[in-house]
Formats: sequence, C-alpha cells, structure tokens
Amino acid sequence: MFKANPVKQKFDEYYTRKKTFEDITLFIPNNKIIYEPFYGVGQSVTYLKELGYEIRYKDADFFTDEILQPEEYDIIITNPPFTLKKETLKRLREINKPFILILPMTVIFTKYFHEIFGADSKDLQFIIPNNKIHFDCEYILKDNTSFYSFYLCYKMNFENSVNLIKI
Repeated sequence: MFKANPVKQKFDEYYTRKKTFEDITLFIPNNKIIYEPFYGVGQSVTYLKELGYEIRYKDADFFTDEILQPEEYDIIITNPPFTLKKETLKRLREINKPFILILPMTVIFTKYFHEIFGADSKDLQFIIPNNKIHFDCEYILKDNTSFYSFYLCYKMNFENSVNLIKI
C-alpha cells in the first residue's frame, strides 16, 4: 500500500467501518470494478465485497510501485492514510480515474487541495454526512472521532455536485 514511515504509520492505523461504505451505496455503481489501494488489514475489501461490489487490490506501494493498470478497474474507493492525504490526491490526479475518498473536512481548505484541483474543480463532487464518521483502531471501535469527514468524489457524474446524507 505504501512504504510505512514508523512515525506516520502510528497515526495511519485507523480503519473504515462497514457502515461508512453502507452509507454511500446509493452513489457506488453496482456494475463497476472498484480498486482499493489502502486496504489496511483487509477489512475494507471484505466490507465492499459483502456489499456486493467487485473489488481489486494489490500489495504494492501506491506512490512508487506499479499498481493496477487503469483498464483493470473503473473506480477507486478508499480511506487514504491520514498523513498522506496530499500525496494521495496528487497521485489520484495523475491516474485521472473516478474516485471516492473519505477525508477530513479541513482538506478542502488547504492550499494543496486548491493547487491540485483548482483548474479542474468542475469534476469534483461531495457527499456530506450529517454526523461524524467514526473509525476503528486495531479492531477497537472508536466513537470519539475529533473531526468531521466527508466523501470527496471525482468524475463520478452524480446528478448533484453536493449530496447531503443522513448517517
């Protein structure tokens, strides 16, 4: 997935709950192949398969190794490592495939977000929940997330640019 920096890895070992994917099933096409580059301990792959999606993943460094070829998948859906948000967004723009990312809300206010998407913001869409998305740490349920998250979508061609959901 990525060559772990021991200092950063400590803050990146939080995992997406099945409910987080369930909350957006209306936005994920059933007939598309999903690539999950940051699958952690495999929970997200399992959850997406349980929800009926065809998933691809590869044990490779998303930033430096050869990842799946673009023709092997249709959409990228992932929760990127917290400390590698900027690098992930840059890499996804290089790949230029549709994606849905789970990110902290503060990302949209960063200089790097505007530099990466400023000229091409027409392809951005948002799924915004009405509550905090919570994450697990080493299979421990943590319902005390200190920040709000949203789903950043790119080239997903939703009917609306901003989609509010109740979770």
